[in-house]
Amino acid sequence: MNYTRFINSKDLRNHLMQIGYSFTAPEAAFLVWQCRSVTLKEKFAAWREIIETMPDCSLTRRKEEPLGSCHDFLRRHIASQETLLKEFPNGKNGVYRYELHGPQRWNWPQDDGWWGGGEYFNSFAPCLSHCLRQLDGDTETDKIRFYRQEWCGADEKATIQWTLETDREQTPVWVDRCGIPGGDELTDTDCTFSDMWFAFPTPFKRGDLVWNPFCDETAPFALNYLNIWDNQEMIRQGLSPEGVYAGLVRNADKRVQAYRRTGCVMDMGAYGYGWRDGFGIWNEFGGWANYLDLEYYPFELKGKERVLRPVSEYLKGNCDLELLLNSYTALLLESRHGELVKAYQKEYTKDALQMVNIWPKQKNQDETT
Repeated sequence: MNYTRFINSKDLRNHLMQIGYSFTAPEAAFLVWQCRSVTLKEKFAAWREIIETMPDCSLTRRKEEPLGSCHDFLRRHIASQETLLKEFPNGKNGVYRYELHGPQRWNWPQDDGWWGGGEYFNSFAPCLSHCLRQLDGDTETDKIRFYRQEWCGADEKATIQWTLETDREQTPVWVDRCGIPGGDELTDTDCTFSDMWFAFPTPFKRGDLVWNPFCDETAPFALNYLNIWDNQEMIRQGLSPEGVYAGLVRNADKRVQAYRRTGCVMDMGAYGYGWRDGFGIWNEFGGWANYLDLEYYPFELKGKERVLRPVSEYLKGNCDLELLLNSYTALLLESRHGELVKAYQKEYTKDALQMVNIWPKQKNQDETT
């Protein structure tokens, strides 16, 4: 099986295919788990093929907790997920509800695309029936989330919530349960996957304009670094071991070694500079995306996001501080844009001004006729 198909990012997927990257069993299993585009049935088939065709090895989760055989772990995970799917419709002491998801966001980024969920049902059957009626004539919905909420404990104050996400045809793509007092053996294996950390080779370079197309806040940013880069890669990418990045660069090897031992999916971030309305250039503290979701930004920058072009070129080393600040100023001060461009034409070449997005590139002959 070609396990690169489970990588969310098409650019990372193509890169690993081009270099002929060979996956270990834990790497392949993790990629299947985090994939956004396949059903649970497809994931079960892929995990079973890993068990049947790939060499076994020992697994260790975060905090160096030994898990034993990778193959045995995958068998337990498949069994747990199948049990959750089977038991989801059979709630006796609680309520069900559902939400629909569509591509249209009326109040982005606060609106994440999910809507509904205001009505409650005492069993799954009427909840599903109501959902299907809602879908009748609806062509926008692409995903559905069903929720099962129940109470437990002597005082029934503890809340257990089940979540089942499906595609439009109600094919399961994700199932979870949380809130079990003292832990939940049926979701422990899923938590184990989230406590894994992997560093795959990527095609991305410092200064690339990238984005996470799978996130509800689909904003571009100029890449500064990836959390998987060691000291040598940081320096090769243009980050100096002196000055503002001294700690980041000098400690990169220790940080990566620590991630290999105790890291999780939250430590697989891509960091850089984006635009934030009401603030300006923004360096997202927790990273803009998991690097496995990262893709090159395919669209033309518009509005104030155009300032990311000179930031990108500065991080790549293609423009100096003077050109960065002047182009940033010209792009923000729309009312004086023409006046500033005329002044800059005396100081910078046309190629330099086009590079930082303040002089439009000449249309070719075919486009003007």
